[in-house]
Amino acid sequence: MKKLIIVITVLAVAGMVYWIVGKDKLQNYYEDSDNSTPQQTSKTTEKYRLLIGQRFPTTNLTNTDGHTVSTSELLKGGKVVLFLDPGCNSCEGMISKWVGLVDKRSVSAEEVIGICNMDPVDAALYSQERRMNFRLYCDTARYFWNNHDVTDFPLQLVVGKSGTIHEHTFDVGRQIFPDQLNRWLQN
Repeated sequence: MKKLIIVITVLAVAGMVYWIVGKDKLQNYYEDSDNSTPQQTSKTTEKYRLLIGQRFPTTNLTNTDGHTVSTSELLKGGKVVLFLDPGCNSCEGMISKWVGLVDKRSVSAEEVIGICNMDPVDAALYSQERRMNFRLYCDTARYFWNNHDVTDFPLQLVVGKSGTIHEHTFDVGRQIFPDQLNRWLQN
């Protein structure tokens, strides 16, 4: 009986110590979360994030025909940039949204581009299957995924002609009015 009481006491003390240490770690986690922006978490602070007010980075992308184009050349005049992933269900909604806006002529097909991490042949098939009426470019070197922590999809950015990011959202339902979009694209 004494052994049972000793075992229960040891387990109770160990449980309290574990609870106190765990609670302290949990509190530190929440304090870290409170000090960061919603789009920047402690695990990604080492990487340059694509945030509002920052310039869109320059790199080379490959179009579905296999030709290479620089993002600085591609974004002249401003663009809506959609980061898409083939395994992402929400990406289907984002694609449908922008295909519909282009069809209604609320926005020009030249003002919207998609960026994915597929090879050009797969990207061409992906684009055709979804009846995309805007261009899809491939980040074959995974530049955005490796250097800018683009890992959550779909990511929608509005980049003005100066190269500045004006909109950053993962929300498929986010409505952007044409006059607002035009102001952003012109800045």
